[in-house]
Amino acid sequence: TASSDGTAKLWDVRMGSPEPRIYTNAVTCWDAKFSPDSRWFVTAGVGAIEIRETAIGSLRQRLRFNGLVTHLDVSCDSRRIVACGESGEVCVWDTASGVPIIQPLHALKGDYTTFSPDGRWFCLLSSDGTVRIFETETGRQVAPAMINNTLGISALFTRDARRLNVGTVSGRLEFWSLPDGVR
Repeated sequence: TASSDGTAKLWDVRMGSPEPRIYTNAVTCWDAKFSPDSRWFVTAGVGAIEIRETAIGSLRQRLRFNGLVTHLDVSCDSRRIVACGESGEVCVWDTASGVPIIQPLHALKGDYTTFSPDGRWFCLLSSDGTVRIFETETGRQVAPAMINNTLGISALFTRDARRLNVGTVSGRLEFWSLPDGVR
């Protein structure tokens, strides 16, 4: 779990442990995700993203970020992390080396980001209601900006990445075809 007190808590549910292992990440811990194989996990807060080994909690990588990370995602092959934040910055890193894959993109405040199942693209839901799709390896925008009727709060690519489903704050589900961006 991620918490505003700056901690990430990890429970071993197989062992039925009532006490979690606790990790600290700067002032807040805004988001946390496991790698698809659960060998490592990532936490994000203000100014940093940390990648830790699940078994022993050791720090693998500490990635710098400008401001508060509002959301992050791990690619299905565990090779990439994408993060967006209040500063308008969007970054993609290689998880093994911690090296940025692309120069940080600067957009409006990012509220949510996720990879396509094949990791080729990632989407960004921004505070102005736009949805943008970018190529992971280059940062190039691959579809026209799509405008939601209301603020998007979650998104999911179909398995073939030909459609993007966006959940909105009003409870609506909006469907976009890709890469043309048609609703």
